[in-house]
Amino acid sequence: MICPNCSKQIDITDVMCSHCKQSIREEVVQNWQREIEQVVLGYEEHHGLVHGLQKDAIQNGWGHRVKNSAKDWCFEFYLFEIFDNINILTMTDIGGYGLTGKNMSRAEIPDELPEYERLARFEHMKFSGGNTQGAGLFGRGKLLFTAASEESHIIYDSLTEDGKYRLNERRLIGRRFDNFAKAYEDDNARDMLEQLIKGHVKPLNNTGTRIIIIKPKEEIVKAIKDGAFIDYITETWWQIPLKFEKRGAKIVVKTDKGVQQAKIPKEFSDVFIKKSNKYKVRMHESNNKIEFDYKGIRLQIKKTCFIVSPKPIPVQTRGIYLYRREMKIANLELKNVPEEIEDKFYGYAEIETDSELEKIYLDEKCEGPEHYSVAKKGIIRKLKTELQLHFEDFKAELGYKENTTKMVKEKTRRALLESLDELNRKMRELGVSISASSSKNDIMIRLKSIKFPRENENMVNINESIEKIKFKLINRSTWSRDLSVSVSTRKVRGETIETMFEDRIVLKGQDSKIVGPFSCKILLPKYPKERQIYICCTATDVVNGKILATNITPVFIEVNPPAADAPPVELTIQNITFPRGKSNRRVNYKEVITNIVYSITNKTPEKIKAVFKARALNAMSKSNEIEKIKEEMILLDPFSTQELQCPNIDVDKEKYSVLDREMGPVILRATLTAEEASKKFEKAVNIFTLKNKRKPDPLERKQLAISTDIFDRGDKLAKYDFKFWVNMDSGKGVFEDYRAWEGGPEEPCSKIQPESGGFICLLNETHPAYENLLENYDEDAIRNYTYEQLVRQTLNLILKRDILEYWPEVRGSKYKERMMKSDSDNFEKVEAFTSTLDYLYGEYLG
Repeated sequence: MICPNCSKQIDITDVMCSHCKQSIREEVVQNWQREIEQVVLGYEEHHGLVHGLQKDAIQNGWGHRVKNSAKDWCFEFYLFEIFDNINILTMTDIGGYGLTGKNMSRAEIPDELPEYERLARFEHMKFSGGNTQGAGLFGRGKLLFTAASEESHIIYDSLTEDGKYRLNERRLIGRRFDNFAKAYEDDNARDMLEQLIKGHVKPLNNTGTRIIIIKPKEEIVKAIKDGAFIDYITETWWQIPLKFEKRGAKIVVKTDKGVQQAKIPKEFSDVFIKKSNKYKVRMHESNNKIEFDYKGIRLQIKKTCFIVSPKPIPVQTRGIYLYRREMKIANLELKNVPEEIEDKFYGYAEIETDSELEKIYLDEKCEGPEHYSVAKKGIIRKLKTELQLHFEDFKAELGYKENTTKMVKEKTRRALLESLDELNRKMRELGVSISASSSKNDIMIRLKSIKFPRENENMVNINESIEKIKFKLINRSTWSRDLSVSVSTRKVRGETIETMFEDRIVLKGQDSKIVGPFSCKILLPKYPKERQIYICCTATDVVNGKILATNITPVFIEVNPPAADAPPVELTIQNITFPRGKSNRRVNYKEVITNIVYSITNKTPEKIKAVFKARALNAMSKSNEIEKIKEEMILLDPFSTQELQCPNIDVDKEKYSVLDREMGPVILRATLTAEEASKKFEKAVNIFTLKNKRKPDPLERKQLAISTDIFDRGDKLAKYDFKFWVNMDSGKGVFEDYRAWEGGPEEPCSKIQPESGGFICLLNETHPAYENLLENYDEDAIRNYTYEQLVRQTLNLILKRDILEYWPEVRGSKYKERMMKSDSDNFEKVEAFTSTLDYLYGEYLG
């Protein structure tokens, strides 16, 4: 082995060179394990590690191509097995610059590097890779490549334009990266490749760069072998074969079964290659580009294309996507797409390389670090507005009239969101922050067991029985409760059909009891055919006759259950204790959140095996995980509820200092992911296989799950977000959210509803005042109206909660004083209320 510093012969086991006395290897001191986890998490928020790997790898190679024309450029993925089921994945760009520039140790690399110092930029984790012609911005691929290896181990080599062959490796050991202090060069690099990989990979003989992933993760291997990987490439990079295939550019995936080459998807080849007249197309390019003014600058969109297919197209193609430097970025989410073409409409808007538009786009940092999203900032908002206007013209050409209902709902949604943000901002400014009192139910009823005639079905026939019906009564308080408990079958409207159990039960504090087992035989004429009924357990307070808890289980008699209109699992926080009590979610360093209990309810008739995860995320960038709280496999019985205790959350500085200025909101996110597919889904897959004489591919499985409202393995069953604030007071203002509500003319214009530890504002969209407002489709008027309702309900909430100390101060008036004085007359309080409302609303309008 040769020393990378002085090129003298040394032993491969040496840590320090005996000749120059310098370290053979270099250690990057940082918690790289956590950095890698954060990067992977960012990709998982979008399309996952596998999809992200192809996207980042090709983006690096495409950006490093020598010729703008891409003549004879190639990117090659090659998966092969060496021995004992150990796989190697190489990712090579052919026709690239290679890792050019000086060969420097980390200590020699300056703070600023020009683009041609590609080797130094790749080896120093601070820099992106000197990608001058591609869409790369953040340099996250270097970490993603390491994450793609089961052993967190990659080797990278390069042949530059001037004939230099270079090699280094990167391996994660514990929390730290380990690599050679300098890259090996020429014959020394070839010798080191032989030593590292035993001749299974030969040195490069074409200019470019290669990443060698040792033991790629199983999900990557599977995707390459079953064809999903090439599909991801085709979906993301189809513009390369469209524009450059005639010049020899290509992207290939090689395995022992052969070579697959990325092609143009049918949806685009039919339009651009075959020129089919079955597609309705509107193109803006060349002399017909979409132009607009932005901050005094005249900008152009290089190419815009609206297409309507004669047949439904794949889900991942639908919509108008933004493309930059031939790479698919994000759906721009145009509004008011007619229902008739929702599954057939697609297209793209392409930003021209090195244009004024691209410069502004980059300056405003619009693009997400994983290249799958765009922030709705100034230039993106303007771009979407212009595209929406041209899309409306395209719809008119096709003869589609405006979908009034959809337009109304969209205007309502947009106006409410903007008004809600402004209201909360103003109330925070005035010091108004209100939380709901999180009162818990002391008495709870859980379904303990139930046995239907057929497994995984809650449909029964006449003369069949439902057996082993048990309920668990739980008293969470510290005192005894005298209860009247009944178990019965009921019709949908509540009428009792049959009572199976009725008794008086005294339930001691912090105790529980089981009632049952019971059985129920479905016989005519007592039970109606083709109807839904419920098995119901109710606990009533003997003293005051108040119903304290109810548990109902749906049953369908000789009729198939309708498609699910709600998620299969309900997930919520049952209990959580903050240092300052229920209504204050502030947590300072060294303080602890305790008693975290989640309630998970299976709302289906089949057993569900799932993975529960709880994580703390930085609310300002939701893909940024602060810490894992809990991960556990659980098994949910049909219609049962399970409580899951989580560890305490210690808010220590080491973990939570990642927040901006060491303070800010944190999301406690819990998710439930299916570990096994629904039995109904498996039946649907079997039917598909019989019909098509093949198994569905990954995309078809996804579409099958969506169309049948049943879940596949890996599907998210439930998500629950709960916010708290570190080193700052709860900053949410007043309302957590809004919701449209069809209250009708006899209900008020708006009202308040407690939810998830906070409050939401319900806006009555069928009140005559609001319906009259919508007739003119005036978005500003809607925004003003909704803001006034939000202010009104804020003042109502302060009154209802009797927290008049939060009454907003109005400059030069004594309205707050009048509201707080116990001897104020009613008319004075009404006047103070309306005057405060008028002032705050007028300030908003002004």
